[in-house]
Amino acid sequence: MKESFADIFNKLDSDDAYPITSPVGSFIYYFIKAEKPKIIVELGSGQGIGTYWIASAMPDDAILYSIEENNDWLDKARVRCKKFGDRIRFYHCPLNDDGWYTIPEIVPQSVDLLIIDGPMNDFKRPIAHEYFDAKYCLIDDATRNKSFLPPDCIVLRIDGGIGYLGQS
Repeated sequence: MKESFADIFNKLDSDDAYPITSPVGSFIYYFIKAEKPKIIVELGSGQGIGTYWIASAMPDDAILYSIEENNDWLDKARVRCKKFGDRIRFYHCPLNDDGWYTIPEIVPQSVDLLIIDGPMNDFKRPIAHEYFDAKYCLIDDATRNKSFLPPDCIVLRIDGGIGYLGQS
């Protein structure tokens, strides 16, 4: 039986370190329900709160590739999201010398939805578009200059609440 939105909302209103908050999670949930992306990449799994929101909303034939640098957080995310089975593919990706994830080649570069919530060094988040061809891009904690946005990419920017930029 699928969980109701209210069940998910109540379960994930958490005080874990750096969580996707319930208002942001709600926005992500309904965005995914509306757009039905098939290939999703999440940069920054954290402890899996955002991952759970994503997986709860995605179509049955969708796959989520979730990237995290912190192995302890990734273990917590795996436990939190165990019910979704192989629909979520978790990857521990340490940061390279440039402060960016070492992403394995198995992670697709052409995606329907790119969700950027990491790495923790915020100045590196804007380079995500150099690694992915994304139809939609959601950036959490993005109180940044919009000049980095790739052309022809719809960007939804979440600044500690719910906001958006629209087309770049």
